[in-house]
Amino acid sequence: MPIGLIGLLVCLVGLFHPSRWCGAIGLLVGVACLSCWVEFFWLARSPALAQMRLYHLTVLEYTTLLMRSQAVAQDVETRRARSGSLPQSLASAGVSAENLVDPWNRPFRYSVDPEAPRGYRLITDGKDGVPDTADDIDLIAIERYGFGIP
Repeated sequence: MPIGLIGLLVCLVGLFHPSRWCGAIGLLVGVACLSCWVEFFWLARSPALAQMRLYHLTVLEYTTLLMRSQAVAQDVETRRARSGSLPQSLASAGVSAENLVDPWNRPFRYSVDPEAPRGYRLITDGKDGVPDTADDIDLIAIERYGFGIP
């Protein structure tokens, strides 16, 4: 914000200065700062950032969780397409060992549930590692809110 104010001040000085280069520089600085603020406020309203805030995740935790849950969902859906039914466990779906755990190296909880949006649930116990607490994330149920599972 201070840089934007400096840009405006330079622009105002440039308007009354005989050479107009000062005003042009001030205008460029002001426009650059304005675009940064617009991007900042646009990003602050993004679903991904909202999910990160809601579950108190770092960017690395969020990205790891997203990538692993997408890989798991892909393997489960591939298995469903081949066999016509959902696998009973992630291991039987052919999920790689790396993708069986959440960013805190604890196994995802997978269960077949006809009430779930896709017929199954994929849950992480969150940072605390304790099931059924506020930081647990049902990765399939929240996909419609911007989590991005295919």
